[in-house]
Amino acid sequence: MAESFNLDLGKPGRQCALPWRAMSAVPARLLRRWPLGTDRRGAVALWMGLTMPALIMAMAAGIEVSDWAAVKVELQRTADVAATAGVIYYSKNSGQANLAQNAATHAAYIAQINGASGKTSPDWTPATKTLVDNMITVQIVPGIKALTDIAVRATVRKTISLAIGKIFTSNPAVTISASALAEVVVSSSGPQPCILGLSGDQDGVTTDIDVSLTGNANIDVNGCSVRSDGAVKLTGNAEITASGTYAAGAISTTGNSQVIGGSYQNAGQISDPYISHAVLQSALQAAATATGPVINCKNNDPPQVLSPGSYTSISASGNSSLTLSPGLYYVNGNVSVSGNGTLTASGVTIVSTGTVSLSGNTVFNAFTAPTISGANTFGGIPGVLFASNSSSASSFTGNTAVPFTGLVYYPHGALRFTGNATDGSTGCSEIIANSVIFTGNANLGGNCSQYGTLTFGSVLTSSNALVE
Repeated sequence: MAESFNLDLGKPGRQCALPWRAMSAVPARLLRRWPLGTDRRGAVALWMGLTMPALIMAMAAGIEVSDWAAVKVELQRTADVAATAGVIYYSKNSGQANLAQNAATHAAYIAQINGASGKTSPDWTPATKTLVDNMITVQIVPGIKALTDIAVRATVRKTISLAIGKIFTSNPAVTISASALAEVVVSSSGPQPCILGLSGDQDGVTTDIDVSLTGNANIDVNGCSVRSDGAVKLTGNAEITASGTYAAGAISTTGNSQVIGGSYQNAGQISDPYISHAVLQSALQAAATATGPVINCKNNDPPQVLSPGSYTSISASGNSSLTLSPGLYYVNGNVSVSGNGTLTASGVTIVSTGTVSLSGNTVFNAFTAPTISGANTFGGIPGVLFASNSSSASSFTGNTAVPFTGLVYYPHGALRFTGNATDGSTGCSEIIANSVIFTGNANLGGNCSQYGTLTFGSVLTSSNALVE
């Protein structure tokens, strides 16, 4: 028996059985009257029932993520305010003891006021200049506009419990963070210093005497200034003639001493301009591991000529004659010249771990740093004549002048000049030391354009900027 299908023709009592194969012959107008051909309400309801949970979760997750975004904006504002507050504190309290820690603490305090979670006693790590205050971290870091600038980086975090997110992860909460960097952007003005005493900047004290003149000492600097990060003191008949004398502390004169060319006390401190000079700082590190011969030229020894390279020490005494060929010298020790000998050192850079001592009646045929073109040809650091990280005192003494040209860089030790020991009036001669003591005459010049020494002013001005 063939399969049949009962078709309701729409009139009571009138049904007919059609073979299944005959369904294709049923007119479409009759099939459209069949309920399954027109009623799709069940299918839609089924689809809605299946997709509604996913839609609800997606909407809830969207709301949760939107909440995270709102928290992120709030945290970013807090980080911005904290970093800016920290850098303002730093710039307004130059010379304060524990300045880095105090500035970081101030930034964290401002973050707490703006809703970040802190604690009673934050943790301070001096080595990395980092303060951790529960959900607040503040770091004192180099600037990005200039490495010599100081910047404050503030990072704030907040933990939010998950709602819908728990479905997708085993973590019960998510931590949102935001970070900001504010920088003390420093610029300089005023004349270029030919003499810079750094002690005050390194210990934050302005009462240190970083530049001093006693007796009949007379300093005449041609077209440049004298600069101290502490105080300047003149006694006896001492005299400074310069484009300006600037001190972070006081400038005092006693007896017949005087300052000619402008005296500017309480002028703030300036940083070591060469602290971020990568080539010079790398050379100072290399000198600490240098190995080489000990050079000791004595009385009546044959004249000796040295080539650039590494040495343990270099000394010349008596009537000896010593010539240093142009280039870069690493000396893991001291450099000394004394007696009535002759020294010729043209276009050289001497980078040492020890002291320098120039004394007696030595004849200096030349004692000059490389020019820019000379350094490109023979080596050396443009404009740098002698550099050392030693903290011991070094001296230029004697009755004959040392006509040096270039920079003498001695940031951690005292440089003493006695007699008529310094004469750089004909060109470029600059001194940067922890402290500079004159008991004799010195003539210095600031014409350093061909030597490539760094350009910086006697007065620093700073502005605070949110840079990241």
